[in-house]
Amino acid sequence: MPIGAVRARLPPDADVRPYRMTEFGAERFAEGVRIDGWHLWARSFDAMLARARADSPSDEYQVEYHVMGRGALPLAAYAGLALSGSARVTVHNPRKRTTALDSFRLEQPRAAPSEQPFFSVERVQRGGFDTDGVIALCIGLGQGFSEAVVVDFLRGQGSGCCALAEINASTEEQVVLDEEAAPAAMWQITRVLTELHNRFPRRRGVALFCAGPLSLAVMAGWAMPNYLRPIWLPNHDRTAQPPVYRPALNYPQASPRRMKPRILILSASPQNEATVDLQTELRAIEETLAAVRDRCDIINLLGFRGRDLAAELQKTSPDIVHVLCHGTDKSGLVAVHPGTLQAAELISREVVEAFEHAELPPRVVILHACHSAATAEALTRHVDTAIGVARAIAQKSAAEFTREFYGALAAGYEVRRAYDRTKLHLGMEETPGVEDIEAFYAAGGDRGAWIPFPKPRL
Repeated sequence: MPIGAVRARLPPDADVRPYRMTEFGAERFAEGVRIDGWHLWARSFDAMLARARADSPSDEYQVEYHVMGRGALPLAAYAGLALSGSARVTVHNPRKRTTALDSFRLEQPRAAPSEQPFFSVERVQRGGFDTDGVIALCIGLGQGFSEAVVVDFLRGQGSGCCALAEINASTEEQVVLDEEAAPAAMWQITRVLTELHNRFPRRRGVALFCAGPLSLAVMAGWAMPNYLRPIWLPNHDRTAQPPVYRPALNYPQASPRRMKPRILILSASPQNEATVDLQTELRAIEETLAAVRDRCDIINLLGFRGRDLAAELQKTSPDIVHVLCHGTDKSGLVAVHPGTLQAAELISREVVEAFEHAELPPRVVILHACHSAATAEALTRHVDTAIGVARAIAQKSAAEFTREFYGALAAGYEVRRAYDRTKLHLGMEETPGVEDIEAFYAAGGDRGAWIPFPKPRL
């Protein structure tokens, strides 16, 4: 990246502090289409931004953020969303095969900066779509968008598409998003977002389909108001035939990937181990979620084998994973051997790696297994919230926790409050072992703020 070209645009006495995602755990990716691992990039960006903010003496100086990179439009839009509360943000878009930059500051114009719009195509279409779902917003600089491909992607994610909006340049135009054009482009994007909110006031959630330079994706993310979130950021796979969109990122990371949360329950009680009372805990989940049963998908896999963990994560992309089995004194899990139906240990590292390589890691993992707290804590490198047990626990106590926790989720509580509420209630009832059930939260995640079953708006 031509950082020297950015420095040349700044005052000579500016305190310039460069930060690179690769310094915060982001691996380089060969040119092409990325299929999985997007969440790792997002976590690296979050860590980088947190460090930059911590290092910035904002009380003494005016802090300016300068964003530069290549490709990865979902990540660029994610960066814009993450920086949307920052007053001074400048985007630098490197031109291909040159060190020249197209640079402009992100600002909300108070009035139309010119009579000539930047985007010549501007439409909002509602008819012919689903009655429920998110809003699809397509923004480009002359690239075509297939309505059918966009709607198919959303339906494939378990969501509908209630409306489709497009802001684009015509295919005959050769437009450049630079310092002169940026105010007009920002004005149009902001006006369309306001119109979407006015026309669909009860819809929350936008899927942003972006095509064009990195600077356009950053601008679109930065302009997105809080009241339209959560934001889905799919990636266009041009190598597929025909081309398709694939899941990439969400903002915030805990935002729903589908309208109905998916819960994967993995349970095991090997023949040569003390019997695990699976039915009591499974019944507790079913009964407490009865009121919201039509708002979630429950996948129940009895007698899971070691290889089932990674396979089911990849196959079902669950939002919540609940593991019910014995634990080992080294924080491992006891699954079922596929041939003998006897105990087969999954060591802690294998459990963590299964979640690390999941294309879309779940938001919440519950390990109802003795001595599983260390594994739960390690899982927060890849999931937002993980709950485990520090020592041995009675099956009845585990089942009581399950009933209270899922009951709180069904009542509309966020994950963290549901956990805190459950611990409080069971502690007041002096439930044995409840103090050993521990929750851990990812440093760059949502800190348990996800609400699986929001209360319906009146």
